[in-house]
Amino acid sequence: MDNLFLKENKIIKVIFFSFIFLLIIDISQFFNFHNILSDLNSRMAEEKMLLRNIEVQISQLGELNKQKQIELEYSLLDEKGKRIFANLDLKEDILTKGGENLINIIDQWESYIVYLECDFNYNDTKELAFRLNGSGLLVQESNGTILVLTNRHVVSNSDYFANQCTIKLPKEEIILVSEEILISDGGFDWGLIKINTTNPLINEIMEIPPHICLEKPVLGDEIAILGYPSIGDRNNITVTEGIISGFEDEYFITSAKVEQGNSGGAAVLLKNNCYLGTPTFSEKGELESLARILDVGILVD
Repeated sequence: MDNLFLKENKIIKVIFFSFIFLLIIDISQFFNFHNILSDLNSRMAEEKMLLRNIEVQISQLGELNKQKQIELEYSLLDEKGKRIFANLDLKEDILTKGGENLINIIDQWESYIVYLECDFNYNDTKELAFRLNGSGLLVQESNGTILVLTNRHVVSNSDYFANQCTIKLPKEEIILVSEEILISDGGFDWGLIKINTTNPLINEIMEIPPHICLEKPVLGDEIAILGYPSIGDRNNITVTEGIISGFEDEYFITSAKVEQGNSGGAAVLLKNNCYLGTPTFSEKGELESLARILDVGILVD
């Protein structure tokens, strides 16, 4: 009986201690699971914080890129504006310089251009039959003789030959009269009037004679026609501008206007500032009139 009691007592103890052991293990596992769960929560919180920081950085980068883009757009617009104004300034500078060059050319050539009034008398009575006016250019022969180069039709026509021509230099207030008049024997529209004078102003002007063009112009070259047309101011030179529009035998065709009285003046090639030839006549078309310039090379040759 006692042995049986002892065995039961031992069994109960074993069961009790086993229960205690298992309980300890469960409690230990519970705390371990809690620690793992807490650690997992901490890691998740850290990941969320890291993710939030990344989102903030991405947002900041986007704002930065947006700001950079705006700055770049403003910079491009500013550069575009600068280029536009630079081009405008360049065009204005070109136009201004072109205007200044033309003014200088006119001022230089004005002293060489003369106004002509040629008298034609009746052969029998020697009375004045009519008077023609035109323009001329002061030129100088190799021997120093000073002449006025003009058009043949200013000093002659089919029935009459000018008896004398009055030569006026309005800028210098000089008036001369000459009866020595020559015309071209080659059929070209040239006329020459010899000046017999020792006028110091004319001699001073001709110390540097007009520069003759050595090269032919090309299509589109700009020219200026200087003279005293009948519709202009007789005391001030008149200037018309145009281009070389074509070529015809010994003539250059030009879009520059040549009016009555302008014949015999000077056609100046602007790019070389030289005497290209003598403006002569206009041929009217359906829409426009095109004038002719007699090539000075014909006279030189």
